[in-house]
Amino acid sequence: MGILLVDDAVGIRELVTTVLKREGFKVESTRNGAKALQMFRRRRYDLVITDLLHPGLNGAELIGKILRRKTCPVLLFTASPIPTLEKPCRLSDLVTTVKNLAEPKKKKTKKPRQR
Repeated sequence: MGILLVDDAVGIRELVTTVLKREGFKVESTRNGAKALQMFRRRRYDLVITDLLHPGLNGAELIGKILRRKTCPVLLFTASPIPTLEKPCRLSDLVTTVKNLAEPKKKKTKKPRQR
């Protein structure tokens, strides 16, 4: 299975590549979306793993371009704090997620220590 890994963090890229290769996968990697798109156009991959935030063409843009060209599974692998909800989902999950994000967080006030 050929995997294209896209991540601008060299340490993460090297670690993931090493682990996947140890498991028998063929992995090619790059640090940015523009280079990844060039690689994707030249070679067939069975899976693309991409970070969301990297220089130039970001992960979301890369995913859009890949999915427009042909069907290829894409795994979004990110430390981004942006919450996600997979569609289709239960409407109750959507409502719960919206409430959790939209309602202001109640600040906990520290009570003074009693001596």
